Amino acid sequence: MGIEANSPTALMQVTVQSDWTDVVAEVLRLNSTGTFWVSCYKRGSPSVHGAAKVSVVGEREVQFTGHDGIVLEAITNYSFKVKVPEYGNAEVEVYGTGRKVSMPKLSCLDISPAGAFFVAGSEDGSLKIGQTESGRIFHDLKGHLQYVTTCRFFPSGQVVLSGGGDFLLKIWSAMDGGCAVTMTGHTKPISDTAIIDRGRNVLSSSNDGSVKLWEVASGSTIRTLAQLDGKVNAIALDTWTTPLEAKTPASPMETGTEGKVVIAVSENGTLHGLDVRASEE
Repeated sequence: MGIEANSPTALMQVTVQSDWTDVVAEVLRLNSTGTFWVSCYKRGSPSVHGAAKVSVVGEREVQFTGHDGIVLEAITNYSFKVKVPEYGNAEVEVYGTGRKVSMPKLSCLDISPAGAFFVAGSEDGSLKIGQTESGRIFHDLKGHLQYVTTCRFFPSGQVVLSGGGDFLLKIWSAMDGGCAVTMTGHTKPISDTAIIDRGRNVLSSSNDGSVKLWEVASGSTIRTLAQLDGKVNAIALDTWTTPLEAKTPASPMETGTEGKVVIAVSENGTLHGLDVRASEE
């Protein structure tokens, strides 16, 4: 499946005063008001340098008011939406740090679907699972022999898929921290992963140029969808309404691959659309 490049879309970029959360905390502590700066940029348009006024309304609820060309809308006391009428309908959500968690140098991060837990991979090969609200870490996962390149929760929020510089993929229980499955087959570091439906099958990409389909229960490779020239930097999974016709029967190990397409981004600057069921581009 060929992919044609369309005209690039210019996205709004936002920078915020680095200590803005301290401003909010001071306003809440003193029941006062405060300000911090917000700057917005969009290619082809003039930059907008605005100000945000912080005040308290009700019982310890923060209100953000934008000035000088920006519009702000509170999400929580430490998060808000930024809009610039001059830029059209674009908006950006800004989130402040609620908790600080001390960890080795991080290489990847994911939040569970319900938002209750986080998993973070580190350059020392470990992963940590903790609560997003408190920052408390309750599982320290060790098993990768090199740095962790990717980690993500399954839709259930109870299982984690990770990949590393050791060419390995691992399936972990977020409940007890155990490693249920280790999958081998790539010959260079894992670059990205994707989970199909509820997670009986997963996809992986690697610096070895391949995109592979796996069965989680057995840890087996079902097939290699593509062997591209150069590294595959990232993959993204989606559905499409005009799938290719598969030339061979589905493997008994695969579930939910019909109508799925995975986009692979190669180091050489090309995009490849791969029909997961048909294993064709």
